[in-house]
Amino acid sequence: MKVVSHAIRVALAGGLAAGAVAIAAPEADAVVTTVGSCSGHRAIVTAKSTFLWPGDGKAAGITDKNHDLAQSYKGTHAHNAAPLTIGGSCNFTQAVASGALTTAPSGTRSLLKWSAKTTTPVTDCVEDPDATEWPGNGKLGFAFTDLTKTDAYVTTVKPTGGAQDIVYHRGIVTKGVGVGAQIAQEISVVPAYKDKTVVTDWDGTEMVTEFLTGGTPAARAVIQGYSIDGSAIGCNSIVEPGVETVNGRSFVAFGGGLSPILGTTINGVTFTIGAP
Repeated sequence: MKVVSHAIRVALAGGLAAGAVAIAAPEADAVVTTVGSCSGHRAIVTAKSTFLWPGDGKAAGITDKNHDLAQSYKGTHAHNAAPLTIGGSCNFTQAVASGALTTAPSGTRSLLKWSAKTTTPVTDCVEDPDATEWPGNGKLGFAFTDLTKTDAYVTTVKPTGGAQDIVYHRGIVTKGVGVGAQIAQEISVVPAYKDKTVVTDWDGTEMVTEFLTGGTPAARAVIQGYSIDGSAIGCNSIVEPGVETVNGRSFVAFGGGLSPILGTTINGVTFTIGAP
């Protein structure tokens, strides 16, 4: 009798385990489904290394030789909007998880602020196949005007065929609206420096050509208060030099539209569930 009871218990336990697996892996997980997206957001990016720049003895940013790097993103105004405001919005096309047992409704949420920070022990700005470099990793967060938020852990990646002037982040939402969803962000970064003479945003003309042939504040404009840093455009090289020649300490990140440097389409942020 005890043997039979033990067998029944084993069978029941096996059935329950199988049922638990089925519940944890619904059929929808076999299909990648986009449940939300963000666009129109931009940021000021600060890059800082423990490497001291020989030119001034201060902490360098990202250079054209390998060093450690921390990058901080702080959201800024939308195109041609007032400085000190925050631009951009996220649209969720269906109800999404927002907690352990809660969901948030579909709809568009305007950004109240957004920020990100990634760090890496070894990187440079050169497009070379260097296996010693390490992807940046850290946190990305959106706060919305309805007082909800989305927090994610992300890492930098470079997909095969990825554009040279696009930074790609991939990760998972860990808290808030969309928790558990996969997140992918594309942003275009433009080297820039503070310039009070710039009172307009980028006018949409291919930036490098305009900068090289113009030179006026309007031609240099990235966003209000920032000019393109022509000395850091060399970060688009493909060979690491013998001695650092490029030092990019600040950038402007664009989260949608076309990239100012190469005219690449920027896909912004997408939230997905499921797997291929």
